[in-house]
Parts: sequence; structure tokens; C-alpha cells
Amino acid sequence: DRGVLAKSRGADNYGHFIVEMLPRAWLARTRLGLADWPVLIFDEPEAVRQVATAALQVAGIPSEAIVPLGRAPAFLRELVVIDGLTWHSLYLSPIVMQCLDAVTAGIEPGQQADLYATRRPSRTRDFAVEPAIAARLRARGFREIEAAGLSFAEQVAAFKGARSVVGCMGAALTNIVFCRPGTEV
Repeated sequence: DRGVLAKSRGADNYGHFIVEMLPRAWLARTRLGLADWPVLIFDEPEAVRQVATAALQVAGIPSEAIVPLGRAPAFLRELVVIDGLTWHSLYLSPIVMQCLDAVTAGIEPGQQADLYATRRPSRTRDFAVEPAIAARLRARGFREIEAAGLSFAEQVAAFKGARSVVGCMGAALTNIVFCRPGTEV
């Protein structure tokens, strides 16, 4: 019948969900008075759907109000679409950071550490000699973190506690939005 759109280009990517779609859902529900509206998310891949659902639940959206939809057309009487919070790689509205700060306020920082955010299990956009780089970082005291294997709250906690972060551009490195000011990246 109705819904808030929290899926779009890149909706099957954790990074896009965190900085684009989660803030849309949060803004619609907290600032536009649509707290009882369901939120429409992408239903694949399974790992992204699970972390998106967990992030929305941390944001106060009950599981019954989270509606995973596939690629087939969906017909709604009323649809709220929020746009303009981001422009991929060029612009991130301060509202996005307000959302992420508000949503994750209840998650305590993890153990202070220097983190190496790997791209594993991905085989693209990685360091050419990744095993050697990983070994060198471990030797320097960096804790290796495979963000894809962690829950949403675990990812937030790890990056909130980070002193410094090293990694290749990608979904795992999106988590730097949860780092404290002054964290070296």
C-alpha cells in the first residue's frame, strides 16, 4: 500500500546502503513524521539484506516494517523517495552524518586498535601483493578485520574504536564513517 524507498542504484552494496539508503529511511521516519511507514529494501545478496535489516533495526525500525523486495516491479499507492543526500564520490550531506551518529549512538566503541580492513572475500580492487601487505601490517600491530563477516553492530564498534584504518576503497572502508574525529585513514 505504501512505503519509504530505501533501495536504489547500488542497493546490493553495503557501502551504498549505509550512506545512501539508511539515511533516507531514518530521515523519512524521524523528520517527516512517517514513523509507521514500512521501509523497502533490496532482498539480495543475503549478506547485505541481513546487515541492512540489522542497521534499520538499530535505527528503531521494527522487523515487521522492513520489506525486502526483489527486482520485479512493485506497485504502491504511496511512495516516499528522498533524494539529494549524496552524490556518489562527490558529496555527502551533513544530514547523513547526523543520521549515522544518531543511529549508532548506543553502540560502544570496541577495543582501541589499528585496523586493516581487508577486501576478503572479494577478489577485486585489492592490493596487488595483498598477502605481503597484510603480513607487514600485522607485524606493525594492525588487527585484520573482515567487515563482511561481522554484524552491523560489530562493524560500528570496531571502527568507533579504531586509532587508524588501512584498506582499499570499497564497502568495508565505508565503515570509516563511524570513526571518531582524528582517526587516521
